[in-house]
Amino acid sequence: MADEKFRVLAEINRRSKEKPVLVGGGAVEFYSGGHFVTGDMDLCARTAALAEVLRDMGFRKEGMYFIRGKLFIHVLGPGFKGRSDEVAIGKGLSIRVISLEDLIIDRLNSCKWWKHAVDCEQALYLLNTYAEQLDYGYLEERADQDEVRDTLEELKPGRRDRTKKGTKK
Repeated sequence: MADEKFRVLAEINRRSKEKPVLVGGGAVEFYSGGHFVTGDMDLCARTAALAEVLRDMGFRKEGMYFIRGKLFIHVLGPGFKGRSDEVAIGKGLSIRVISLEDLIIDRLNSCKWWKHAVDCEQALYLLNTYAEQLDYGYLEERADQDEVRDTLEELKPGRRDRTKKGTKK
């Protein structure tokens, strides 16, 4: 299903004037190669323009989702801030995905402020998996902006003490 999800997103990307950005759990699923799986795909784009493309592709609107078969797409609107990358997923196929750094910041926010353990795990996974590729200057700048630098430092690769505050080693 994962490959199918991303091929559908590549077709949406191809048909859209404004390239939607994959964010949230779908982006984690993409970057983790399916290690983490989500039930929906969150896209940032102008809602009306993307809705037309989705309807042309056979999606039906139900509540906050566009649904086709087992694929659920949630259009979040145009409020995306941060970096994104155009990523090739096959011959002539590409999708636009939130940058690793901004995705890690998203997960760190959820980890710190909402105490979502799975998001802490996802941030740690992404930090460890992509440690050599990350733009740490940008990542730390964004962490400072969102007041999650402490959580980033706690999870950053190479840190010896990963124990929670107040627990013994």
